[in-house]
Amino acid sequence: MKGTKLHECKDCCGKLSQLCHNTKNRSLEIMCDCDKNQCKTLKDFTQCLMTVESLCQYIGVCCCEQENLSKSIIDELSSKCMKLSAICDKIISSMKKDKCEYLNCAEIKKLCKQAKSMKSTSNTKKK
Repeated sequence: MKGTKLHECKDCCGKLSQLCHNTKNRSLEIMCDCDKNQCKTLKDFTQCLMTVESLCQYIGVCCCEQENLSKSIIDELSSKCMKLSAICDKIISSMKKDKCEYLNCAEIKKLCKQAKSMKSTSNTKKK
């Protein structure tokens, strides 16, 4: 991926990374007061948030330093966003609305959808 799409991806990943960073502490906070099933879901959510945050930071570095993203990194972003969105759906279906809002589920799903759409528009070249 190069050019305009690269800048769009960098912007999306920057927002997603920041949102994941800010949400993981909220997830840990709620984890202290929940039942066993919700606790497992929140554990998975927190781990996925940390993975996506780090992946997005890596993508940001690649965008700045290499000015290119490989198909494999775009596929990895899409895969991790699918997993994170699925966990958000699980949270939405099992927790009260105020907790879902506190955990930024709707915003995360929106940014993940945007990030996943990068897959179909990726334009890679091997060097």
